[in-house]
Amino acid sequence: MKKTFNNGLWLGLFCWLLVACGNNNSTTLDDTKQATDSIEAPQTAEALKLIQETDSDGNSLKYTERDSDGVREGLFTKMNAEGVKIEETNYRNGKIVGQRILYYPQGDTMIVESYQGDSFEGIYKSFYPNGKIKMKGVYRNNTMEGIWIQYHENGQLKEEVSFSNNAENGPFKEYHPNGQLSVVGTYKDGANEEGTLKFYDENGVHYKTMECKKGVCRTTWAQEKAKGSKKKGKRS
Repeated sequence: MKKTFNNGLWLGLFCWLLVACGNNNSTTLDDTKQATDSIEAPQTAEALKLIQETDSDGNSLKYTERDSDGVREGLFTKMNAEGVKIEETNYRNGKIVGQRILYYPQGDTMIVESYQGDSFEGIYKSFYPNGKIKMKGVYRNNTMEGIWIQYHENGQLKEEVSFSNNAENGPFKEYHPNGQLSVVGTYKDGANEEGTLKFYDENGVHYKTMECKKGVCRTTWAQEKAKGSKKKGKRS
């Protein structure tokens, strides 16, 4: 009798555990499915189709566009005839957004532009074929603003210019390839020198001063200047 009771007890416990484990597994699977559904990436609103074609220069173009209206959406790449990428651009609603990168034929970066809504917005950089920085500056609302800097191919500063509303406005400095200061002055309403210009040789020695008005400059002092000599015109 005791033995029969023990066997029944163990059988009952086994059945209870089996049912309980089955219920727990069912709950766990349901929770996992719900969690997976909650983080699933949303479906694309409109179907995109991949376009691969060749332009008149023999470059291979690859991009995606909306199936409904043919508007570009996503990454655009251009490869030259040798299979080297020469352009990479992002599109949203048919307009350039984010970075647009242009490459030299050998594949090195040539220009990095920043866009917002098909207009320049943000940092601009260009590079020499040797990879050294050539120019950098900032666009605001599709115009050049603030300090723009150019470099010689050896990496030394070449020019620092102040821009406002897409035109040179404000102080500027130019430098010799050895890094020494070359010219100091001011631009007004574009590349028109205004006020005093000072010139320096490659050793940093000041050798000439000019006074400018609306881009027309007159030498007022120079080393070893002949008596009464005054030159007038655009600076060289």
